[in-house]
Amino acid sequence: MEDAYSLAPISPCGREFRLIELSPSAESESIKCDLRSYSMNMDYPAYVALSYAWGRKERFDDIDLNGSRFPVGKNLWQFLHHMRLRDKRITLWIDAICINQSDINERNEQVPRMGDIYSMASRVWIWIGFASKVFSEDGDLEVFKRGLDYCVQDSFKDLATLGTTRPPNTPLIEQFADHHRQLVMERTMARMRAMGFVLEPGPKMDMMYQKYTQFSGQFSSQHMHAPFNMFLRQLASLLSQPYLKRVWIIQEYVLNPRAPIALLGNFVLDLQHVMATMMRLSREVQLMNEHSKALVFAAVGQMANLMT
Repeated sequence: MEDAYSLAPISPCGREFRLIELSPSAESESIKCDLRSYSMNMDYPAYVALSYAWGRKERFDDIDLNGSRFPVGKNLWQFLHHMRLRDKRITLWIDAICINQSDINERNEQVPRMGDIYSMASRVWIWIGFASKVFSEDGDLEVFKRGLDYCVQDSFKDLATLGTTRPPNTPLIEQFADHHRQLVMERTMARMRAMGFVLEPGPKMDMMYQKYTQFSGQFSSQHMHAPFNMFLRQLASLLSQPYLKRVWIIQEYVLNPRAPIALLGNFVLDLQHVMATMMRLSREVQLMNEHSKALVFAAVGQMANLMT
């Protein structure tokens, strides 16, 4: 690659703005982008507007922009590195690249147009980061997906398989506990089959399930509610991410007519589901043990920032 890329000025007439095309490439290759200028008054390609937190301003690494080196921050580099592994080109508007940050006149001209840029985009993508980074030691994404799914569906999909008569409005903490009991039961059955036991549906199976139900009722609540508490810690961690504390999120989130897509790596997250989940947890907090209550209050405190 050549030396660092220098952005050519864009015309103040015709309401020009820049877009980049991110090319697919292997993980071992450099990140390749093409940058072009377009007029808002004429035809421009469908594009995605990226909403993200810049993070620390220090330079992290370079990308290949129009064949030259261009420095970007860590959070943006991770997004581009992740998305370029797809098998098709993506057209994007990203403020750190599409606006010449070293040209004060251009910044003063382009920043007031950001409302139009976000509203004209085919979609707004929110880059939260990788689930493993956001959730740290609580990085089991399936637990997080399950909690959101319970709240959206307001029922447990697999209730019939548990042989229980729990109503659809069962508190979230008990839905998690039921699911945990089911997993323990399935693992126990798998071990018994591996040891040569034949377990077919019938009286013997029913008796074993009854015995297991009696036994599982003796499990400590701390053990049975461990996945639920992990989910609560995940929510608090998500809501404490730098992105959700940004002022710019207001226009980036609401101006586009389509609901934004929040990305936790490959997982597509609907922030409305997160808000609905927190509202439900607030309603059910009195049904929880003290440890779970403390985790809910921590998550609610983080959500208050977003609500404000």
